Amino acid sequence: MTYIMTDIKKTVLSIFVLVLPMLVLGGMWAKTAMKRDHGQQVWQIRMTGYDPRDLLYGHYLRFRYDWNMGETRDVKGKGPYCMCLTQADETFRNPAAIPTQCRQAVQASCASVIKVQKHGRNYSLNPTESSEKYFIPEEKAKQIDRLFRKAELPFYMEIMAHEDNSVAVRGIYVEDQTLEEYLRTHPEDDEQDGSTP
Repeated sequence: MTYIMTDIKKTVLSIFVLVLPMLVLGGMWAKTAMKRDHGQQVWQIRMTGYDPRDLLYGHYLRFRYDWNMGETRDVKGKGPYCMCLTQADETFRNPAAIPTQCRQAVQASCASVIKVQKHGRNYSLNPTESSEKYFIPEEKAKQIDRLFRKAELPFYMEIMAHEDNSVAVRGIYVEDQTLEEYLRTHPEDDEQDGSTP
Protein backbone atom coordinates (compact mmCIF):
# COMPACT_ATOMS: atom_id res chain seq x y z
CA MET A 1 0.00 0.00 0.00
CA THR A 2 2.77 2.46 0.88
CA TYR A 3 4.55 1.49 -2.35
CA ILE A 4 1.47 2.55 -4.36
CA MET A 5 1.19 5.83 -2.41
CA THR A 6 4.84 6.59 -3.09
CA ASP A 7 4.31 6.04 -6.83
CA ILE A 8 1.28 8.33 -6.79
CA LYS A 9 3.24 11.01 -4.94
CA LYS A 10 6.11 10.73 -7.46
CA THR A 11 3.67 10.99 -10.36
CA VAL A 12 1.92 14.03 -8.88
CA LEU A 13 5.26 15.66 -8.09
CA SER A 14 6.53 14.97 -11.63
CA ILE A 15 3.43 16.52 -13.16
CA PHE A 16 3.72 19.52 -10.85
CA VAL A 17 7.40 20.02 -11.77
CA LEU A 18 6.53 19.90 -15.49
CA VAL A 19 3.47 22.17 -15.29
CA LEU A 20 4.85 24.83 -12.92
CA PRO A 21 7.36 26.38 -15.40
CA MET A 22 4.63 26.57 -18.05
CA LEU A 23 2.29 28.30 -15.61
CA VAL A 24 5.00 30.78 -14.60
CA LEU A 25 5.89 31.57 -18.25
CA GLY A 26 2.22 31.84 -19.15
CA GLY A 27 1.66 34.26 -16.28
CA MET A 28 4.64 36.38 -17.34
CA TRP A 29 3.38 36.45 -20.93
CA ALA A 30 -0.14 37.43 -19.80
CA LYS A 31 1.22 40.23 -17.60
CA THR A 32 3.32 41.60 -20.48
CA ALA A 33 0.40 41.40 -22.92
CA MET A 34 -1.90 43.12 -20.42
CA LYS A 35 0.62 45.92 -19.83
CA ARG A 36 1.12 46.39 -23.59
CA ASP A 37 -2.60 46.59 -24.29
CA HIS A 38 -4.02 48.35 -21.23
CA GLY A 39 -2.79 51.65 -19.91
CA GLN A 40 -3.47 55.31 -19.47
CA GLN A 41 -2.69 56.61 -22.98
CA VAL A 42 -1.20 55.50 -26.31
CA TRP A 43 1.32 57.84 -27.93
CA GLN A 44 3.34 57.70 -31.13
CA ILE A 45 6.82 59.19 -30.76
CA ARG A 46 8.89 60.07 -33.83
CA MET A 47 12.03 57.96 -34.32
CA THR A 48 15.37 59.02 -35.73
CA GLY A 49 18.46 57.02 -36.65
CA TYR A 50 21.03 56.57 -33.92
CA ASP A 51 24.11 56.20 -36.10
CA PRO A 52 23.77 56.50 -39.90
CA ARG A 53 26.61 53.99 -40.36
CA ASP A 54 25.00 51.37 -38.15
CA LEU A 55 21.22 51.55 -37.97
CA LEU A 56 20.87 47.79 -37.95
CA TYR A 57 22.81 46.11 -35.22
CA GLY A 58 22.37 42.38 -35.63
CA HIS A 59 18.63 42.07 -36.14
CA TYR A 60 17.87 45.15 -34.07
CA LEU A 61 17.00 48.58 -35.42
CA ARG A 62 18.92 51.16 -33.38
CA PHE A 63 17.20 54.50 -32.98
CA ARG A 64 16.57 57.43 -30.70
CA TYR A 65 13.28 59.01 -29.80
CA ASP A 66 12.94 62.40 -31.49
CA TRP A 67 11.08 64.01 -28.61
CA ASN A 68 9.03 67.07 -29.58
CA MET A 69 10.70 69.22 -26.90
CA GLY A 70 11.08 72.54 -28.66
CA GLU A 71 13.80 74.48 -26.86
CA THR A 72 13.29 72.78 -23.48
CA ARG A 73 16.03 70.16 -23.43
CA ASP A 74 17.95 70.42 -20.20
CA VAL A 75 16.71 69.57 -16.73
CA LYS A 76 18.41 71.00 -13.68
CA GLY A 77 18.96 68.84 -10.63
CA LYS A 78 19.28 65.15 -10.03
CA GLY A 79 16.96 62.41 -11.31
CA PRO A 80 14.88 60.42 -11.55
CA TYR A 81 13.73 62.09 -14.76
CA CYS A 82 10.36 61.96 -16.45
CA MET A 83 8.87 63.24 -19.68
CA CYS A 84 5.63 65.21 -19.42
CA LEU A 85 3.56 64.45 -22.55
CA THR A 86 0.67 66.58 -23.81
CA GLN A 87 -1.20 66.57 -27.08
CA ALA A 88 0.41 68.84 -29.67
CA ASP A 89 -2.59 68.63 -32.02
CA GLU A 90 -5.80 66.59 -32.40
CA THR A 91 -3.82 63.32 -32.63
CA PHE A 92 -1.68 61.50 -30.10
CA ARG A 93 1.23 61.49 -32.55
CA ASN A 94 4.43 63.36 -31.73
CA PRO A 95 3.17 64.91 -28.48
CA ALA A 96 4.74 67.96 -26.89
CA ALA A 97 7.34 66.59 -24.49
CA ILE A 98 8.82 68.46 -21.55
CA PRO A 99 11.66 66.81 -19.61
CA THR A 100 11.44 67.33 -15.87
CA GLN A 101 12.23 65.74 -12.55
CA CYS A 102 9.60 63.10 -11.76
CA ARG A 103 8.47 64.73 -8.53
CA GLN A 104 7.77 67.98 -10.42
CA ALA A 105 5.94 66.20 -13.25
CA VAL A 106 3.26 65.03 -10.83
CA GLN A 107 2.32 68.66 -10.18
CA ALA A 108 2.33 69.64 -13.87
CA SER A 109 -0.70 69.36 -16.15
CA CYS A 110 0.51 66.39 -18.20
CA ALA A 111 -1.70 63.99 -20.11
CA SER A 112 0.93 61.32 -19.35
CA VAL A 113 4.15 61.18 -17.38
CA ILE A 114 6.74 58.55 -18.34
CA LYS A 115 10.07 57.67 -16.76
CA VAL A 116 13.10 58.38 -18.95
CA GLN A 117 16.86 58.17 -18.62
CA LYS A 118 19.00 61.22 -19.28
CA HIS A 119 22.08 60.66 -21.43
CA GLY A 120 23.76 64.03 -21.95
CA ARG A 121 21.13 66.08 -23.75
CA ASN A 122 19.19 63.02 -24.94
CA TYR A 123 16.43 61.12 -23.18
CA SER A 124 15.65 57.45 -23.68
CA LEU A 125 13.51 54.73 -22.20
CA ASN A 126 16.61 52.51 -22.12
CA PRO A 127 18.30 52.63 -18.70
CA THR A 128 21.82 51.85 -19.93
CA GLU A 129 22.24 53.44 -23.39
CA SER A 130 21.25 56.63 -25.16
CA SER A 131 19.80 54.61 -28.04
CA GLU A 132 16.97 52.13 -28.23
CA LYS A 133 16.83 48.75 -29.96
CA TYR A 134 13.86 47.13 -31.66
CA PHE A 135 13.91 43.56 -32.97
CA ILE A 136 13.47 43.18 -36.75
CA PRO A 137 12.80 39.98 -38.70
CA GLU A 138 15.96 38.94 -40.54
CA GLU A 139 14.22 38.55 -43.93
CA LYS A 140 13.06 42.20 -43.82
CA ALA A 141 16.23 43.74 -42.36
CA LYS A 142 17.61 45.20 -45.64
CA GLN A 143 14.26 46.65 -46.64
CA ILE A 144 13.68 48.26 -43.24
CA ASP A 145 17.25 49.55 -43.13
CA ARG A 146 16.85 51.19 -46.56
CA LEU A 147 13.47 52.73 -45.63
CA PHE A 148 14.77 54.09 -42.36
CA ARG A 149 17.94 55.53 -43.98
CA LYS A 150 15.94 57.22 -46.75
CA ALA A 151 14.11 59.23 -44.10
CA GLU A 152 11.43 60.15 -46.65
CA LEU A 153 8.74 58.53 -44.53
CA PRO A 154 8.14 59.29 -40.86
CA PHE A 155 8.76 56.39 -38.47
CA TYR A 156 7.00 56.38 -35.10
CA MET A 157 7.24 54.11 -32.08
CA GLU A 158 3.89 53.50 -30.45
CA ILE A 159 4.08 53.37 -26.67
CA MET A 160 1.49 52.82 -23.96
CA ALA A 161 1.92 55.08 -20.92
CA HIS A 162 0.80 53.72 -17.54
CA GLU A 163 -0.25 55.45 -14.34
CA ASP A 164 2.91 54.23 -12.57
CA ASN A 165 4.97 56.22 -15.17
CA SER A 166 6.16 53.04 -16.88
CA VAL A 167 5.88 52.45 -20.62
CA ALA A 168 5.11 49.45 -22.80
CA VAL A 169 6.44 49.53 -26.37
CA ARG A 170 3.70 48.46 -28.79
CA GLY A 171 5.35 48.65 -32.21
CA ILE A 172 6.67 50.73 -35.11
CA TYR A 173 4.46 52.74 -37.44
CA VAL A 174 5.45 54.01 -40.91
CA GLU A 175 3.19 56.91 -41.76
CA ASP A 176 -0.25 55.64 -40.63
CA GLN A 177 0.44 51.90 -40.90
CA THR A 178 2.14 49.39 -38.66
CA LEU A 179 5.55 48.38 -39.97
CA GLU A 180 4.19 44.93 -40.85
CA GLU A 181 1.24 46.42 -42.79
CA TYR A 182 3.51 48.85 -44.62
CA LEU A 183 5.92 46.12 -45.72
CA ARG A 184 3.02 43.92 -46.84
CA THR A 185 1.36 46.71 -48.88
CA HIS A 186 4.59 48.02 -50.45
CA PRO A 187 6.27 45.03 -52.12
CA GLU A 188 7.96 47.40 -54.59
CA ASP A 189 10.33 48.35 -51.82
CA ASP A 190 11.58 44.74 -51.80
CA GLU A 191 12.22 44.86 -55.56
CA GLN A 192 14.26 48.07 -55.30
CA ASP A 193 16.25 46.31 -52.63
CA GLY A 194 17.25 43.57 -55.05
CA SER A 195 16.03 40.86 -52.69
CA THR A 196 13.45 39.47 -55.15
CA PRO A 197 14.31 38.22 -58.68
